[in-house]
Amino acid sequence: SFIPLTIDAVMAFAYAIRNLQMNNCNGSGLCSAILSTGDSQSRNYIPGEILKPYLFNATFPGQSGGNFSFDKNGDPSIVSYTIWNLQIQNGSFSYVSVG
Repeated sequence: SFIPLTIDAVMAFAYAIRNLQMNNCNGSGLCSAILSTGDSQSRNYIPGEILKPYLFNATFPGQSGGNFSFDKNGDPSIVSYTIWNLQIQNGSFSYVSVG
């Protein structure tokens, strides 16, 4: 099931945004120190270059087993998965493990 991996991905962003907010806005919501004004409709967003260090330093009890964190290459440290490729073999479709 991919559900634990999805939960870990969402939680990584949640922890990153919470830590960013706590370090820059004194725990009082999202502040101008971390928000940028975006397009012509004046939408606010958190720039990726500000969020990325917090995302890569996020650690928490993961749903996919053990404590979730990223390694030095930015890969999740506790996740193992197989990459599948949909191929035609003998006239029918099948999934083939490619990594």
